[in-house]
Amino acid sequence: MQTFHQLIIKKNYVFLFLNTTYLPLRRYTVQKEAVYITLRITVVGIKEILDLLMKVLKSCRK
Repeated sequence: MQTFHQLIIKKNYVFLFLNTTYLPLRRYTVQKEAVYITLRITVVGIKEILDLLMKVLKSCRK
């Protein structure tokens, strides 16, 4: 995963998308985790994932 985070970003891209989706994951309990996705589309239409990042969401409920 460390190599993935160190990818060299090329200069030729047309669109850059930042998106977040929430996935319920079961470890000791079921918690929703946010998955942040950075995607780019090059000038020739190729989609490439630049980065993925997962974070545990803290619930406001007690």
